[in-house]
Amino acid sequence: MAIDDDKCKYTMVMGDFNAKVDKKKGESCIGNFGSGNRNESGEKLVEFVEGNKFYIMNTFYNKANDKKWTWISPDGKTRNEIDFFIVDKREIIQNVEIEQKIDIGSENRAIKMTVQISTKRQIPCVKKMISYKSTDELKRENFEDRIKCELSLEEIQANPNIENKKHIITKAITKVTKDIQKDTKKEKQRSNLPCDIRKLLNKRKTIKRSGREKIEYTEITKLIRKKWKEWSYNKKILELEDAITTGGSIRKSVRQQSVGQNKIIVMKDKNGMSKREDAKILNIICDFYKELYNKAEKEGIEWNAGADMMEAEERENEQI
Repeated sequence: MAIDDDKCKYTMVMGDFNAKVDKKKGESCIGNFGSGNRNESGEKLVEFVEGNKFYIMNTFYNKANDKKWTWISPDGKTRNEIDFFIVDKREIIQNVEIEQKIDIGSENRAIKMTVQISTKRQIPCVKKMISYKSTDELKRENFEDRIKCELSLEEIQANPNIENKKHIITKAITKVTKDIQKDTKKEKQRSNLPCDIRKLLNKRKTIKRSGREKIEYTEITKLIRKKWKEWSYNKKILELEDAITTGGSIRKSVRQQSVGQNKIIVMKDKNGMSKREDAKILNIICDFYKELYNKAEKEGIEWNAGADMMEAEERENEQI
């Protein structure tokens, strides 16, 4: 019986099986309260239930003998329990008992099973997606060279057992694969940078930002910033040339190059009104700085714009 295909599924089988089952060692599908001596039909039923990981629920509840039998012979001398409830999820069943108030006009008695199913929404299990790399990607990441460095030929030759050799090779491949997958997002972004910039970045990691090495750190940072600007400028030029030669959209190319750059989208004027147009935002900024510098001239304040720009550049260099 399917309760809800989107949530879960319960299988329930019920009826007259003409089978007598009792508990035997090693059988998990039967409880400790079966009745009668097992017959041929009982053997077949137990074999079916064990093979499908079902449970005969009548046998899990201790009832008095007069409340267990489900069939009586015509002469009234023989009474057997041959009607059963079989389910695949034992935890949802609360009780199984004879319904004595109902007379069905037969040699069999009515039995009832109490079921309690949780109505809480079950969260589906999401399988972790496994990302596979192509042969070209593995070649770019020096997969073969890293495997050779990880493997020890002496260790392989010292193990005559084929299984041990297989274990060593598998362990090395697994370790290198995990190391490649552990690449951070920043490292993946830097993998597109020219080799000389990557070398400078790696070198800067090894230099301290204090003491005698501070000067060297600052000089390398300036060099990185200079080369970064040159590379970024040339990259944008090549992208625009490619868009022109291939008949692509120049506007789209420019828009993609500006992705990630900060842009003011709204600003309030003196009256507190929000402005979203680029021209109006530019006018608000110009009016602000005009008023600011006019005020500074009246109060005799000296502004060192060059120093401010140098400090801003130093902060920007530290973020690279």
